[in-house]
Amino acid sequence: MAPSSPVTPETSVDLPYWDGYLRQLEADEVPYDYQVLHSHVGCWDDPTWSNRVPNDYAKAAERMCQLVCTAGGVEANQRLLDVGCGLGTVLASINARVSPIDLVGVNIDDRQLDIARGGVKPREGNTVAFIASDACDMPLDDGSFDVLLALECTFHFPSREGFLRETRRVLKPGGRFALCEHFADEATVPHSEVPRRSAIWGSFIEPCKISRYDQLAAAAGFRRVFEQDVTRQTIPTYPGIRKLLRRGLPFPRNWQAVAMLWFTEFLMRRGSLRYMILAYEAV
Repeated sequence: MAPSSPVTPETSVDLPYWDGYLRQLEADEVPYDYQVLHSHVGCWDDPTWSNRVPNDYAKAAERMCQLVCTAGGVEANQRLLDVGCGLGTVLASINARVSPIDLVGVNIDDRQLDIARGGVKPREGNTVAFIASDACDMPLDDGSFDVLLALECTFHFPSREGFLRETRRVLKPGGRFALCEHFADEATVPHSEVPRRSAIWGSFIEPCKISRYDQLAAAAGFRRVFEQDVTRQTIPTYPGIRKLLRRGLPFPRNWQAVAMLWFTEFLMRRGSLRYMILAYEAV
């Protein structure tokens, strides 16, 4: 495995695995379908089922999307912000299911935003906008959103504390913040919160414990209102991710990525890593 090294926040736009995924999209090696393009893991009804086809991954990823939306209290007549919005797939899902609603996506990678702008068109009664920005310093007004979502992306941000402060700033009092992410088990030795760089994942921060995240959230002005452990239901996604990375990254990084994902799956099966859906209310 390639070693990781400390980085500064300025380098957080470096996303090698996204480079490979976008190359596959350009080469039509990945179906250009917005459910397939979800860039977070799926939540499977039956985590023991092994006879999977590509559309099953899409359904599982869409199910994860809808679970996080439910945790965030997404409903009509809201203004909603999706931070780390990727290709706009979460907003595309909400746009198709909820109206009227105002939707805004923020991402630091212009390549992803170009695809999102071309693919997500607001249905009647809705608005959709995409903004290029660092998640810790967004050009958005104070108290301007009812809901903020962050699906499997906050590990890329330069500071958990800074992101939570910024999230609280843009949310209205009583607004909700919902996320899905890997968290370390409470018995795990504390991880470093200094951003690091991987030759595969780019800039990242190691998973922290939920208790630590609660502390940071409380300091920013939040209280936790929802928790759902979906670790077992996410594990069937990993064979599909390994296949994408094996095809999308150059040798030897592709096999390094596969090894890292096998190790991640091992940690999840033994309980050292948990995949959680959490929601917080702005107080």
